[in-house]
Amino acid sequence: MQKRIAIALLLTVLAVLSLSAGVTLINLTSQVTGVLPAANGGTGVNSSATFPSSGTVMITTTSVAASQMPALTGDVTTSAGAVSTAIGSGKVTNTMLASTSYVKSLISGFCTGAASTSLAVSLAHLGATATTCTTTSTTNMGWVMTGSGTIKNLYVQEGTSQKSGTTLAWTVQKCTSGSCSAQAVTCTVANAGTACNDTSHSFTVAAGDIVQIKSGSTASSSETLANVSASMELWN
Repeated sequence: MQKRIAIALLLTVLAVLSLSAGVTLINLTSQVTGVLPAANGGTGVNSSATFPSSGTVMITTTSVAASQMPALTGDVTTSAGAVSTAIGSGKVTNTMLASTSYVKSLISGFCTGAASTSLAVSLAHLGATATTCTTTSTTNMGWVMTGSGTIKNLYVQEGTSQKSGTTLAWTVQKCTSGSCSAQAVTCTVANAGTACNDTSHSFTVAAGDIVQIKSGSTASSSETLANVSASMELWN
């Protein structure tokens, strides 16, 4: 029995030696290039790959976790491990504002003193020839546009309420090539009121257009209206 076992072991050794004699072993350190797939015992990752601090491997089909984000510095900042950014203090310069296509400017006008009876009121800087509330609008006087844009968000404030029982509409006008016309931007101060606004309507302007504002109706007899201010926005 022992002789049979010994013979069997000898035959096995001879078989292994016979097989290995025809096999060339490959040195994985010096003879293999490229990436050895994980299925064949490798890592599947090139030895020069960069690993994040968490030790996980990132590939193009994997989303970056917020915790893996580094801190951002400069005009836009964020903390490490966060994706919510903020504009740093003082980072928005006049040059940046000048280069944007959406800049808001404020256009304003006013008149002082009491309004005259039966007179459409116009505002200084926006069509009037004087600063008192006794002047009608004059053609080609007002804010001259230096470029194209949109006028909107009209606000009117009267320092003294108008006579009880009356209303007064304020309408923005655009003058082009010497011809002035009322625009959709308008608001009406209610009975004995002091203020109104229009944030729903707008109209466009081009370089060279002039913007005015005046009351669309006349002040009533014994009018108590006085000291009017108005502002609107120019977006370009």
